[in-house]
Amino acid sequence: MLMLQVWHLHAIGAHAPPIYADAMHKIAAIILASLIGVAAIGVIVMIVAEALMPIYDDSSVKRRLPQQALTPEEMTVTVTPHRDGTIHVAERLIFDASATEDRPLFWSIGGESIGWNGGVGEGGQYAVMPTVKDVTAIELSTDEGSTQTDPAEAADLTVARDDSDVDDPFYDDVRYTITNEKSRGQSSGEVTDWGPGRHVVDFAYVLDDVYLKVEGRDLFVLPLSFLEGTGEAPSLRTISLETGGPLLCLPTNRAFKPDPDCTGLTQGGADPVVEGGTLAWRQLNPVTSIGAVGFDAPKGMSVDPIDVYENKR
Repeated sequence: MLMLQVWHLHAIGAHAPPIYADAMHKIAAIILASLIGVAAIGVIVMIVAEALMPIYDDSSVKRRLPQQALTPEEMTVTVTPHRDGTIHVAERLIFDASATEDRPLFWSIGGESIGWNGGVGEGGQYAVMPTVKDVTAIELSTDEGSTQTDPAEAADLTVARDDSDVDDPFYDDVRYTITNEKSRGQSSGEVTDWGPGRHVVDFAYVLDDVYLKVEGRDLFVLPLSFLEGTGEAPSLRTISLETGGPLLCLPTNRAFKPDPDCTGLTQGGADPVVEGGTLAWRQLNPVTSIGAVGFDAPKGMSVDPIDVYENKR
């Protein structure tokens, strides 16, 4: 339609007085320039759109992302409560080992205070006293073909349990040592568990005696116990519930009162983020007033909660 209008203006200009002819030619030139500009913009938009499409293809990016692209010293914990009163925990640890790294990983767990009966010093300490089962650990490959959704196994890790120092399970922890026997003795005859570079470890266990009744409230309690013994850098830690929730922090230094804002972590400068069934924070200071988290049980539990342990010493 615009081309017809331009032709019409040229036709008028050919028979119009000079002053009108000049005006008509200027109008025609402006319209032609506008048409060219619109066409150029359309071409640019198409090119940019085609270039951006792969960037926002989330599924393909996630499939390609290898383990070594993740943040060093990152711990992600997936928690699955079961109707039989147990919690199945899957922890993934990502860390960088130096050329002189020669120590195994450690994991310790025992009784954990979740608050006081009536207030600090007024009554006994409530505590979760977990029973640990089915502890396993494997190392995952960091090759390009090993992705987050489809990781390749690199080695089975050896898990050893030591409870020789446990006199009182409320105060003493059971200690687990996780070693990589495949790597031992392969570096100039030296004993080493982790070669230099990035490592990814999947660690899993089952906790029983963690479905508790505390002051009339039924809830699961998960001690905040993580693998340790790798780098010295602060680590990003994330806990995610598969079902149930929301997550609540259980301060050790005051009367039993589940805290949805996890202010005990805030006081340590960890800057926690709590969103329903997910809690994330940066571990800046290992000393914190939060030793465990709790959450409401999912529907359809097949067992009743046990009474919370109370240390009255």
